[in-house]
Amino acid sequence: MIKTLNMLAAGNDVPIADGRKKFSRMMLIEDIEEHADFKALYKIDAGVLERIVKSMKENGFDESQPVHIWLTEDGHKYLIDGYTRYTASKKAGITSLPVYEHSFKSFDETYKYVLGLQVNRRNLDGDELLRNIAILSKCEFVQKSTGSKAELIAKNLGISKRTAQRAISVEKNADEKMRQQIENNEMTLSQAYTKLHSEKSISEKFQVRLLEVTAKIAWYVMAEMSCGFTAEQLLSDEDFKEALKNPEEFEIPANDIQFLMGLGISKEELQKKILRDPKKGRGNKKDDSKE
Repeated sequence: MIKTLNMLAAGNDVPIADGRKKFSRMMLIEDIEEHADFKALYKIDAGVLERIVKSMKENGFDESQPVHIWLTEDGHKYLIDGYTRYTASKKAGITSLPVYEHSFKSFDETYKYVLGLQVNRRNLDGDELLRNIAILSKCEFVQKSTGSKAELIAKNLGISKRTAQRAISVEKNADEKMRQQIENNEMTLSQAYTKLHSEKSISEKFQVRLLEVTAKIAWYVMAEMSCGFTAEQLLSDEDFKEALKNPEEFEIPANDIQFLMGLGISKEELQKKILRDPKKGRGNKKDDSKE
């Protein structure tokens, strides 16, 4: 759905360039510079582009629709809004365009203005949301915010907080294949979030099972070695072989359980120790000989 902007109804939400916007004037296309970040923000629809090219060839450029230029302090004239019209003009052989010139002080200020223009015109799709969230997350006004970053991003993008939270999660965790599917409209943001969330749940369940199995085998090894078993003897022990072969089905012998319980070491306690610092290896063990 294309958004229409009613100036009276929009009130304070209408993006204003803080008095630094100059009235429209003509500028040679060859003097206009493309800015990679702004050019990449929104996709140019091929069908729409061709229709505009045809219209421009027949009727010229509609001067009531100027493009927006950022005049930087170091003299650049970056195109920040109007890439479809700009591209169509070049294809139609038009050599000069009506432009609004802005003298923003920073990229963040410029981007926030451009985003306001786009949000009031249209609904952003999945791929565009991801690209804008990636940029917004790095903007100083978002990073320095003391409130909810998801809420601030949602407000700037004109979406709900929940949608922003899901899009932020996808932007952080999606691989290149998933991003390509979203860009090609083969997968929605909601589908991507559900898939990522499902895969994460499976991974977490696997980690819990692995932890339980590791604790069980470690508990059994402690019992055997406390009884005087050497590592060589343990490797040839049938119970230990069975534990390694089918760890989830392995049952610790009752006598070993009784032995360890007598030492005050429970399987639950050992599991907590592993969970607390799973990366610790033998090299990190406390050296009792130095005490």
